[in-house]
Amino acid sequence: MSAQTLPAKWEEQFNTGVEFLDEQHRYFFTVAKRLEAVINHHNCSDQVADIFFSLVHYVEHFRLREEIYYKDLKLKKIDEHKNLHLDFVAGIVQFKDEYTRGEKDVCRNLLRFLTNWFYEHIIGTDNDMIAELKKAGL
Repeated sequence: MSAQTLPAKWEEQFNTGVEFLDEQHRYFFTVAKRLEAVINHHNCSDQVADIFFSLVHYVEHFRLREEIYYKDLKLKKIDEHKNLHLDFVAGIVQFKDEYTRGEKDVCRNLLRFLTNWFYEHIIGTDNDMIAELKKAGL
């Protein structure tokens, strides 16, 4: 199976219809695309601190709001969803630690991780959850 790549640009079909979720997803996509550009220009070491800072901003500012939103709507899978978020945070911390230790290919591995998150969580899980909520009339 070939590795997935991020789409060239954000597409309308990626939107959930919930503005603050779409805003946070677009922010994440922008950060991931910035990492992709940094890698393509071979200057990851010059920009990686800013990428990690942006990812922490994404996690701290958007994750909490999303979890509260789902909790307020009494989403049945909220604990499962929160655990996915915790796994994402653990992954980011691991990549930061690897980079600090000077491990090779951290930027490329981080981009693969972010690309998987984009497809599996943002396009997959979050869109499925919103569709489920809409079907339930919420």
